[in-house]
Amino acid sequence: MELGVGWAAPIGWHDVTAQMTGQHEGALFRQVWANHEDAGQLLASPAVSLQETLMTLAIVVEEDPGLPFPPAGGLRRTTPLGQEVVAQTFEDEAAAPFDRRLSYTIARPPYWYVLELSCLFPAESDAVTRSALEAACQDAWERLS
Repeated sequence: MELGVGWAAPIGWHDVTAQMTGQHEGALFRQVWANHEDAGQLLASPAVSLQETLMTLAIVVEEDPGLPFPPAGGLRRTTPLGQEVVAQTFEDEAAAPFDRRLSYTIARPPYWYVLELSCLFPAESDAVTRSALEAACQDAWERLS
């Protein structure tokens, strides 16, 4: 199958696709990398206390769902690499089980391609630390996209 899109995972990140069950069900293609090799276990255990931000990068290819494009809440953008995309940011319940998800969606019928960076911050972060962690997540997103 020729899918026609690609991104590179950061050096040192781990392929955790097999651990990330229940996400993007029905996708034609899904690949997930994380900055922790046990990301799936960390997400599955609500009692885990993170010492640093857990980040995952997912590339997903889905059949065109026949929905309006761009998706609700999406903003058309051009990435630093010149790719026309729809950018979305999800927070709180919409980002669960993460704290923040940043995504780009490309519609090239008959497929939608999604690149998504998800960040889960340490729960014990104060407001100043949380702000710095959110900025680091955004910075990682800018470098990846």
